[in-house]
Amino acid sequence: HLEIAKAFTKGVESFGFGSCSSVLVSGYSSIQQKLEEEFAEFVGRERAIFFNSGYMANLGVITALANRKSVIFSDRHCHASLLDGILLSKAKHSRYQHQNMEHLEYLTSRARPDIIITESIFSMEGGVTQVADIAKIAKKNKSLLLVDDAHGIGVLGENGGGICEELSLSQDDIPCLITACSKALGGFGAMVSGKAELIEMILQFAKSYRCTTSLPQAICQGLLASLKVIRTENWRRAKLNENIKFFIEESLKRRLDLVVKDM
Repeated sequence: HLEIAKAFTKGVESFGFGSCSSVLVSGYSSIQQKLEEEFAEFVGRERAIFFNSGYMANLGVITALANRKSVIFSDRHCHASLLDGILLSKAKHSRYQHQNMEHLEYLTSRARPDIIITESIFSMEGGVTQVADIAKIAKKNKSLLLVDDAHGIGVLGENGGGICEELSLSQDDIPCLITACSKALGGFGAMVSGKAELIEMILQFAKSYRCTTSLPQAICQGLLASLKVIRTENWRRAKLNENIKFFIEESLKRRLDLVVKDM
């Protein structure tokens, strides 16, 4: 997108090539703050922080929130980065059958999970998760719900606000939302958003946030432009849905073996 390319170029001219440091030393700038604030407002959450990638966000958040005394339940099809984060946390871990709420309920009857983890859209087969049902289970068990919305942001919702907008879910329903900026936004990095208190805890304890050089600030400039495109050019989502419908219809005509999920 021409406007995104222009914004990125302007960012390089304004901020230079690299950030040269961790965000907690001198690698944080006003443009990153602006990006975090605009993204938090876009998804209707109190605060957001910008990680270098979705992988680093998942590792950092889970290891910041869990330890060897914690109990975590996750969907069996969760991404490798989520599984690696759980492994590094050393938490007790059980995986419920893919999108099977009855199995999740069964597991919660045997042990109360501290954290429940799922993706909003599973990238390998496109299924949209029953996040509202999982949120009810999490609230009933006083568990923290962590949702990876990498493939939902920019795609789901009238304005591209992702799974939260699509299902009208608040940060009380999904306390921890992790959103990659490399899919629909077409850039780099990932946003972690939620209540200010939770985000501050993650900022203080996530090593993959504190102990790495932050991304070039020009990327933040480009992502601000990407965010504007997502919010204003709704025809792109309409075209995407047309393409999805066309692909499914033509595949079925050719008797291709697809696992088709309702969008």
